[in-house]
Amino acid sequence: MSWTIRPAGPADLEELQVLRRDFCAGEAHTFDPAASGRALARLLARPDRGGALLAETGGRPAGYAVWTLGYSLEFGGPDALLDELYVSPAERGRGLGAALVDAAARTAAAAGAGHLHLEAMHGDRVTGFYGRLGFVPRPSTLMTRPLKG
Repeated sequence: MSWTIRPAGPADLEELQVLRRDFCAGEAHTFDPAASGRALARLLARPDRGGALLAETGGRPAGYAVWTLGYSLEFGGPDALLDELYVSPAERGRGLGAALVDAAARTAAAAGAGHLHLEAMHGDRVTGFYGRLGFVPRPSTLMTRPLKG
């Protein structure tokens, strides 16, 4: 079965929320529907911050990718983060994940980003997948400090 990948807009919020809930459950992340909905709505309303792509097959959601824009002196200016990538289990192994990453890379590049970053956990099964798509590990570790509590 084939799929289509298109930019997601505010009208896609409910479908993205369903996919995001499934993503969070599979990754053992907390899913707060209200907070997730607010964050997605803000992103979809501000394309200067990044975007979301929705993959569909047979008229049904099959996956999504979310990327955000940033700025890095190390990387020479605007860059992007592939914040989330999810493909529904029924569609895995058919190339949809790679197609979503490529679409996110093209969209981020069109928005001015010179590099696309992502975070993968050490030893995660997807590091080989990302390596085949041209991502290389960095000798650094992403660390996070919450700024609001």
